[in-house]
Amino acid sequence: MSFLSLDSKFMVLLSRTVDYIQLNLYCLVCCIPIVTAGAAFTARYYVSMKIVRGEEPVITKAYFKAFRDNFKQATAVWLMVAALILLYFIDWRWTRVTGQNVPMQILFMVLCLLAVCMAFCAFPMLARFRMTVFGLIKSSFIFSVIHLPRVLLALVLEAVPLMLGYLYLKWFVLVWLVMAAAVLHLNSQMFVEQFKKLEDKKMP
Repeated sequence: MSFLSLDSKFMVLLSRTVDYIQLNLYCLVCCIPIVTAGAAFTARYYVSMKIVRGEEPVITKAYFKAFRDNFKQATAVWLMVAALILLYFIDWRWTRVTGQNVPMQILFMVLCLLAVCMAFCAFPMLARFRMTVFGLIKSSFIFSVIHLPRVLLALVLEAVPLMLGYLYLKWFVLVWLVMAAAVLHLNSQMFVEQFKKLEDKKMP
């Protein structure tokens, strides 16, 4: 079988990479107004998790449908968690600038990190499950704490494309496009696996 045939492993991998690149570009553009970032991330994970599950979505149609369908709830969650992260970050900076004791600095740093983890998990959860805004925030916090090592690893992976792009500045765009696609696949795979376990537990 030729590696250039449509069903070869190489062509399947290339097709999937292009799909993830397309998703990341859509997400990047839709995040530009900032307030729409929650809906952009929710739509990205909605489609990427479909790809991981082998559902073969039409990328553009599925992305913007998910963006519209989840816009109101995703925006509400995004504004709440962004405000929480900003609050804890300001508190952490204030304790450092004013020379507060180290335990207070550590406390606010940990709270800020937990808020980031919660935000990171909230949008994939919204893409998969239907629940209220406060139910989603509660569930994403519990999920991020239970799976903290995996969530932290996923966050580190999200930073890798930017770090490599900075190191190879001349090739920044190419490095970011390819590496961010790989990271989206890995993180989406993690969420699909963990959500499947949650779904199995709910089954009678």
